[in-house]
Parts: sequence; C-alpha cells; structure tokens
Amino acid sequence: PITPVPSTFSGWYALAAYKVWKSGDYALTPFVRYEEFNPAKSYSGVSSGVPTGPDEKVVTLGAGFNLTEGVILKADYQKFKSDNSRDRLNLGVGFSF
Repeated sequence: PITPVPSTFSGWYALAAYKVWKSGDYALTPFVRYEEFNPAKSYSGVSSGVPTGPDEKVVTLGAGFNLTEGVILKADYQKFKSDNSRDRLNLGVGFSF
C-alpha cells in the first residue's frame, strides 16, 4: 500500500495579549489565541481520491507570568473543535538570554 505524504498545508492564527499587572520584574499577561490549520490540505503523487481532513479550529486561553527579565512561566488550555480528545492543559517555562 502507498503511504500518502501531504504536499500542501494551510493555516493562520490571531493572538491578543494584555499586561494586566506589573511590579518590578514581575508581570502577568493573559492571552487568547484562535487558530485554524490543516497539515494535509492536499497530497502529491497519488490519485485524487485520497481524502483530506477538515481544517482544525483551536481556541487557546492562557497567561504568562514573568519572574524576572528573561524568565517566564506559562500556562494555557487548548480547546479543539474537531477532535475533543486533543483538548489539553499546557505548562511551560521560558528562558531567553
């Protein structure tokens, strides 16, 4: 059997954030992101009968908490429209220098 490999993809997102609190190096910045994407918009090298998936739509709500300049803690929740089994809570630490 042939394993189809996607040849094109599509997607976009919009993100809004606002710093609601700051004290010294500490800062709290909530954000919301909306995105639509399809990592398999079309396939090449196979017949046109290979089905493509629908565009996935995701809403992400979260916040970043700056501990000091260059160090941030982040938490967000992602809600997937087409596949609820992918809904998740993400936690992260960022460091820049």
